[in-house]
Amino acid sequence: MKTQSYSSIYSFRKKSEKYWQKKESLNSLFWEFTKNHQSQPGPKWMGNIFQNHTICLSALISHTSYLFLSSGHQRASKHLAQHLARKKVKLGGIFGPTLEVESFLKEWKKLNPKINISFLKSFYIFESFEKDYFPKDQTSLIVATDKQWPRVALWAKAFAAESIPPLDPYKSIQLAKDMQKKGHLYLFKDRNGQTKGMAGFGRHTPNSSVLNMVYVNPDDRGTGIGRKLIRNAIDLGRKHGYRRCLIFSDYLKSDNLYRTIGLKEKGMVVEKFIS
Repeated sequence: MKTQSYSSIYSFRKKSEKYWQKKESLNSLFWEFTKNHQSQPGPKWMGNIFQNHTICLSALISHTSYLFLSSGHQRASKHLAQHLARKKVKLGGIFGPTLEVESFLKEWKKLNPKINISFLKSFYIFESFEKDYFPKDQTSLIVATDKQWPRVALWAKAFAAESIPPLDPYKSIQLAKDMQKKGHLYLFKDRNGQTKGMAGFGRHTPNSSVLNMVYVNPDDRGTGIGRKLIRNAIDLGRKHGYRRCLIFSDYLKSDNLYRTIGLKEKGMVVEKFIS
């Protein structure tokens, strides 16, 4: 196996994008890093692992020293750990598909026996079907405006508190504000015009929109509002030109709403802290 490093985000993306698209749902964060580099600090390091001149793993290290792994071969994760150890790289955390992360950390711990590794979070990744058109009903999504911001801010804070583990409420509110400014945050109204929930599109891959901050007013849970909200959002994503919708869910029980709706479970990603 061979490690190829890149100094340019453009060259990294050009070389890697076809590989990322093979498992677009698991690799969605790579588009965020390579599209948004003009508005945020770029990665500290970017690279691919090759076997027989073919990419078998992509990785990057963010400006906060987090290692992000793509889907790939577990042996490539081990090879990457050895390469970064030789370079005396220090990592603050890791995020990626579960098997690839565990393979990397097993080798990383062997090479750096004094480090501590702690679990932070796991997510299922769900994906809509390309043509799963849902029954229409008298509900709608409207773009959230400044007029609705007090409600949105309150729900964004509640969304952070209900996450597992809880998110930073200020970061959650900022994400909602960013989506609202771009016109990507929506409020869900029922047939009586009552606002019942919200959802937004935080980022995109070439073929999919990533649905963020799905929240239903607590008084309306268990009434089918969540199903209607998600179905409307998926249809809206299609109208915007995206074939599929991706959803990250930290609710890991068997009765996960996205699973019961019939979305495809594409895998699990995990985040761990390294100190």
